[in-house]
Amino acid sequence: MPEAHSFGANVLTAADIERLPSSARHRIAAFIHLQVAALEEMPEPSLPVLPPTEEL
Repeated sequence: MPEAHSFGANVLTAADIERLPSSARHRIAAFIHLQVAALEEMPEPSLPVLPPTEEL
């Protein structure tokens, strides 16, 4: 079983992926590419500006 990463377990081994038809590998790669492109288009997160508070 492959080692788990911080984002979850890798359920496919390299051997599993190699056994997939090339069309399936291309569809997976296209899906990943689209997800990365969508993330790159998202604006950078920003924190709201808080009003100054009085010190206790």
